[in-house]
Amino acid sequence: MIQYLIVTARNHPDLYGYLRRQFAGDEKVQVLLDRRHEERRRQGDLRKPDRRKGDRRGGRGTGNGLTSHGFVVIRQFSGVQWRPPWWGPDMGDVRADLEKRAGLAESKAIDARNLVASWVTEGQRLVGIVPKLLREHEHIVARAEAAERKFERIEEEARRLRIENEHFRRERRQTAEALKALTKQLIDSAGGIAPTRS
Repeated sequence: MIQYLIVTARNHPDLYGYLRRQFAGDEKVQVLLDRRHEERRRQGDLRKPDRRKGDRRGGRGTGNGLTSHGFVVIRQFSGVQWRPPWWGPDMGDVRADLEKRAGLAESKAIDARNLVASWVTEGQRLVGIVPKLLREHEHIVARAEAAERKFERIEEEARRLRIENEHFRRERRQTAEALKALTKQLIDSAGGIAPTRS
């Protein structure tokens, strides 16, 4: 939508061309050439005197801006659609172009609304998943704690079995040494006794 109008004076066509080139890609700015020749109401009319003073199309400081600077910038309000004074029934192409732009803007607005609606729907779905995820998290934490306790019990059992295994090894070594000593004693005692013949 146009937000700024730049009106250039009739006696500055080079400025008009320059500003048109500078703001060619900006959809918010429209550059116009002042086409007014004279005031519509003539002073010599025999009608009632006009209570309005001065040029009613001039706007605030428009005349001064055009005469002193060669251009004037007019800011558009968002709710007001500006139409130039030469707008008429022969402006069908311009109207069609404006309607097309309005249709594109409406289409973009619908697309944006649909996108926001899809985000809201997805957000609601994700919010619905959060309690399930929290319950699952609690369940996983409980299982992890149980597994950790079981691991601690198994580790304690393994430590106890290692101690017991070491004890059995010592006993086996002691038993082996005792058997060696006993065998030696038997051999020694058997060596002094002669075998008897019958």
